[in-house]
Amino acid sequence: MQVLDTETGAVRVSTVVEEGIRSITVSPDGRTFLAVWGNDTIFAMELPSFELVMGFVREEIFVQKIIFLDNSHFVGAYSDGNFLLFNIKNKRPIKRYTGHIDEITALIEIDSDSFLSGSKDMTIKVRVH
Repeated sequence: MQVLDTETGAVRVSTVVEEGIRSITVSPDGRTFLAVWGNDTIFAMELPSFELVMGFVREEIFVQKIIFLDNSHFVGAYSDGNFLLFNIKNKRPIKRYTGHIDEITALIEIDSDSFLSGSKDMTIKVRVH
């Protein structure tokens, strides 16, 4: 996987991953970039330097989607139908959401306090944190 500078074509980040990129998102202030590489790893990088600030692996369950809710919090959606709310500053999940019974296929922020999720279980749910 490579992150390229679109103006110069220079490689900003280069790493080997087992599978492709599942999801990417940028914080509302444009200072942090998140990527799900492979099946199970979320990386956070500061922009524009692309300095790695966080890596989180949850090996037994695949990360499907990620979204920022605000500059400090993001949600990771997993293949088991659950979500984790992370605080990027302390690099830990702080809340778990349940409710879907199958893989999460869609995730979108409504505002800094809520988001929508869609699943292979044929449901769409509104979540408030």
